[in-house]
Amino acid sequence: ACVDNSRILTIASAMAAEGGLSDEIAGMPAVGIAPEWMSEKAIAIGCYFAASGVPVIFGGESPVGASKEVEKIMTKVWLERYMGALHFEPDPEKMLAMALDYIDKAREGLKLRKYEPGKFGAERVLMDMAARREIKAAHAGVGGINESES
Repeated sequence: ACVDNSRILTIASAMAAEGGLSDEIAGMPAVGIAPEWMSEKAIAIGCYFAASGVPVIFGGESPVGASKEVEKIMTKVWLERYMGALHFEPDPEKMLAMALDYIDKAREGLKLRKYEPGKFGAERVLMDMAARREIKAAHAGVGGINESES
């Protein structure tokens, strides 16, 4: 929710300070993503994050895409000055690649190890109720699970 955005930055600040990584949010391995933003208010919040040092990626086309100068300011200039930027990208795969690139560069800048999937625990798969029911049905009668419970 919109009211939680300032809390997110407060938590990020605390993580930077208490984790001993930095005195500020800028340069932290974090990215804001709004894949389906709906209003100009979302862009204003994204600007707040970018000015705080967090790169932000919006899904869809840029409302200022006709101005290459404005796009340059929001991406390159803001990144140089604040370590935050505002991007618009319609392709979800490119959004993900861009976000991971920002995170990897920030980790490198902080001298943190490169992320290794699975190194710090098993990767979890989110399942919907239908998938959970299939698993439960497959184990019916085994280990004390009754058919009536599945």
